[in-house]
Amino acid sequence: MTITSQEIKAPRWRDWIAALVLFFATALVVVWQNFRLGVLWDLSYILENSYRISLGDIPYRDFPLAHAPVTFLIQAALIKLTGRVFFHHEL
Repeated sequence: MTITSQEIKAPRWRDWIAALVLFFATALVVVWQNFRLGVLWDLSYILENSYRISLGDIPYRDFPLAHAPVTFLIQAALIKLTGRVFFHHEL
């Protein structure tokens, strides 16, 4: 019994379709919950520490962080570039 190239390619397409369906279904649930409940994830911790970094405070010296500072540094750069606006952080 030999396996043809068609039999090898078929599961890959089914896997991609299943992955896309799961992705869009979970994204739809997140959007629905955000409209219904307001916020699923609390951004205040990240934004507050990012704002302190954008003002010149140094993590671990001026304030403790429970996580690696890369997320905070990216958010601090966004704050420096665009100001204290909430919309792009939510995106």
